[in-house]
Amino acid sequence: MTKRYLDCIFTTAQETTRYEKIVSVTLPALFGEMQFLPGAGEAFSLLQAGNVILQRVGMSSLSISISDGACHMCNDRIVVFYKE
Repeated sequence: MTKRYLDCIFTTAQETTRYEKIVSVTLPALFGEMQFLPGAGEAFSLLQAGNVILQRVGMSSLSISISDGACHMCNDRIVVFYKE
C-alpha cells in the first residue's frame, strides 16, 4: 500500500512557500479548528488569525502564524492564501 501525503502551499502577495510530505494540517477556520488528512474531499474555508500546524513525516510539527485568509483543499493539496 502506498502512503499518501499532503502538499501544502502558503501564499501571500510577497511570496509562496511549499511544504511536502505532510501527514496532517490543522487550520484556524472561521468557526473553529479544522484538520485535513490525506484522502480528504474537496473543501474551501475562510480562515481567522491563528496558527496553522503542519505535522510532517519523521519530523516535529511546524507552526505557521497567519492573519485572516482562505484555504482550498483538493487532491491532497492544500493552498492557503493569507495576509502577513
